[in-house]
Amino acid sequence: MFNRLFSVALGTLLVAAAGVARACSNEYLPSALGTTWAYVVSGPVPGRYRVRVVATSSHGFTEVQTGMNPLTLRWRCGAHGWSLPAVDVAGTLPIATQGYTMKASGIVGYVLPPPAQWRLGTAWSYHFTFTSTAQAPGVSARLIGTVTVANRFVGMRTAHVPAGTFTVLVERSHVTVSGVEHVMGQSIPVHVQSVTMTTYARGVGIISIHSGTSTTRLAKDSRA
Repeated sequence: MFNRLFSVALGTLLVAAAGVARACSNEYLPSALGTTWAYVVSGPVPGRYRVRVVATSSHGFTEVQTGMNPLTLRWRCGAHGWSLPAVDVAGTLPIATQGYTMKASGIVGYVLPPPAQWRLGTAWSYHFTFTSTAQAPGVSARLIGTVTVANRFVGMRTAHVPAGTFTVLVERSHVTVSGVEHVMGQSIPVHVQSVTMTTYARGVGIISIHSGTSTTRLAKDSRA
């Protein structure tokens, strides 16, 4: 039960992290106040969500995600990249009334590089600690651990999504999760590795995200 719920929570966090640079000058991530993106998610937990830039400043910006897994994210941008102090993820899965929460803190490193480094071959990484809980009828679990994310821009290609066809820059993220799951009086070591692929188009933003068996695609943005 828990691994599936944690995957959803972590996926939400990584999707959020993919969008952090919108308040800074970056041709791959538009920053205008009010810019909006609508996404459709397919996979084990399908759904839709909307992301909107609601505030900007010289130091960062705030965006709000509504629909699946509501979030308010306050990002910081600087000369060396974009960072995030902490993230709280909460949601309910339409499977046996399961629910989950995830809190990430102590994020070290930059989740995206500065605009001048958005080119093939650029590599960067970050890591953080987390506490995640999951509930289902008669069962609850708690997972505490660390996540390390190693990223690289690996190619250019054409992407077809509901919003249209785009030439995209591809980011590959290797994710390593290490921790201990506490469930039904037992403590179980957890070590999971996965790969997330995110694509970006100039003047548009995030076009698609593929993580495990879940795929997120841009359905509509502020240009439409």
